[in-house]
Amino acid sequence: MPTNQINENTIEAKAIELLTNLGYKYKEAKTLQRKSDEWILQEEFLRSIYALNFAQNKRYDFLTEEQKENLVKEAYKKLIQLASDNNELLEQNKAFHNYLINGMSLSVFAGGEERSVNLELIDFENMALNEFLATRQFSFRQKATNRFDILLFINGLPLVVFELKNPLDINATLENAFNQIQTYKAESCALFVANELCVISDGFSAKVGSLSADFSRFLSWKIKDKQADSKLELTNLINGLFNPSVLLDFIRFFITYENVKFLDKNGYAQSKIIKKIAAYHQYYAVNKAILNVQKAMSEGVAGESKKGGVVWHTQGSGKSLSMVFFAAKALDKLGNPTLVILTDRNDLDNQLFTTFSHSSELLRTTPKRIDSTKDLKDTLKNIKGGIIFSTMQKFKDENEHFETLSKREDIIVIADEAHRTQYGFEARLRGEKISYGYAQNVRDALPNATYIGFSGTPIEKDDANTRSVFGDYIDIYDMKQAVQDGATVPLYYESRLAKIHLSDEGKGRTMISF
Repeated sequence: MPTNQINENTIEAKAIELLTNLGYKYKEAKTLQRKSDEWILQEEFLRSIYALNFAQNKRYDFLTEEQKENLVKEAYKKLIQLASDNNELLEQNKAFHNYLINGMSLSVFAGGEERSVNLELIDFENMALNEFLATRQFSFRQKATNRFDILLFINGLPLVVFELKNPLDINATLENAFNQIQTYKAESCALFVANELCVISDGFSAKVGSLSADFSRFLSWKIKDKQADSKLELTNLINGLFNPSVLLDFIRFFITYENVKFLDKNGYAQSKIIKKIAAYHQYYAVNKAILNVQKAMSEGVAGESKKGGVVWHTQGSGKSLSMVFFAAKALDKLGNPTLVILTDRNDLDNQLFTTFSHSSELLRTTPKRIDSTKDLKDTLKNIKGGIIFSTMQKFKDENEHFETLSKREDIIVIADEAHRTQYGFEARLRGEKISYGYAQNVRDALPNATYIGFSGTPIEKDDANTRSVFGDYIDIYDMKQAVQDGATVPLYYESRLAKIHLSDEGKGRTMISF
């Protein structure tokens, strides 16, 4: 296309073309049956929510058609009310996300008693039951009238906002696109109650971020398949993240919220909600890890520990959050296993446990922290499902071999910083007793578990211990890649001589020591 024909309109058209190729329906915004201040497409919402909850679902046959229709209308009103309350936008957005993931619990009087109905807003298992719609130049009026370049709706809910700029306009930068979204959030906040992702692009460069992200946290999306890789970031972002199956997977398992406490300018304690989403390297690595662990669990031999592999993502690239996303998907997709998360230092245990606790809604469980070796033994002998945290040092025993705590095969041991020497098998003579490394103790305690490691530093070539416990690499994201993506900042080293002054007395002692 000649450069003089490239403008915001042609970029919109290209994006719409890519989306329709992925299976989205396209409708001109002016053809949608709605009022200018309505942020949910009511007609599409009522139709699709009724269909995915009642059309083929026999468990609600006790309801009349009128009751079913009224329940869907009640869900619509409840969502509209969500945008009308006095809470902050991120609080409204978090409440909406909870509805999106877990459904809306409603009550109805049927058969002489009050019955509970959980109305799903998205069918995450059967993609075809959802309606994916793209539209452009969508006008919305609240505090002001704003026109959105592209919106993506699922079942009538506006989940994705695109803000596009003309690449030939010197003033139309990605940062300007980001600032435009901030203006829209202030003037058209109701439309962002349901927002899951925000996209900014000039047609070539493109980045995606969460509702709370600042400009530095908007990141590009890369495609692992080199044959499908495009030089245009917008093409990679749409084909990579907005494929309907990927988008549903991402919404379900790769978004979390965190309450952050801080001091305001007057020194008073405050808190705010931060919405966190996975970067592309986290998304791909977690899904590869799930497949690896699933294979290890199904193909492993009873009585032998199973190797799920090692995820090496450089420090500062979100390793802890990747572990959260892995845990959330593993609990859902791998038969509700018990996850045993191991660290080798109390400070790391504190940090990681806090990260997981902040994401308890995503995980659908509250992590448990092990206090002692006795607590460890009591818990692992009785627990089913759930997440427990322990340091390696709690796998200690006065006996030569640690006792077997569980022979279950649905236990996944997740080790943080899996390369460390504390995970060794070597036997040492302590006094008159033989003592084995902690890795051997863990294996003795959980002989049929599957092991996966997450590390911020690479495994040494001669580190046989780590490979014997966890297996080989699942995914690598090194410092060079992280710096290129803006996921972390570069490290610079400057050589210097440390000037040391020794007194005459010190010089004398130094000579004597030699």
